[in-house]
Amino acid sequence: SFLRLPRFLSLVTSRRDRDMSAGIGCGIAVVNNSLSIISLVPTAPAALCGQIAVGDALKDINGTPLPPGTAQDVAVSLIPGPVGTPLPLTLQTPQGSTYSVTLIRQAPISPPPPPGGG
Repeated sequence: SFLRLPRFLSLVTSRRDRDMSAGIGCGIAVVNNSLSIISLVPTAPAALCGQIAVGDALKDINGTPLPPGTAQDVAVSLIPGPVGTPLPLTLQTPQGSTYSVTLIRQAPISPPPPPGGG
């Protein structure tokens, strides 16, 4: 049987939104005028790569430089993309060392349901 148009559109929309919501699992905020990593999700690409640490500053996302004073929403808009796609990053440690990593975007992992199915 054919799907009714509203149902089909909702499936397409939810699929597109899900595919584009993949990220790298880190919190970003402006610290000392730089976009810095403020948290890492232990099971997500940013933490699992073993190089990124809380306090490191983002200097470049996917070829887009992030000079001092860049707004948080700029970085947040550059990170999401389709699941499984690469995201090259350049970061700087608090000690001043610069390094590059390429992470693979992954879909957010939902927390397990509460006991009792509720």
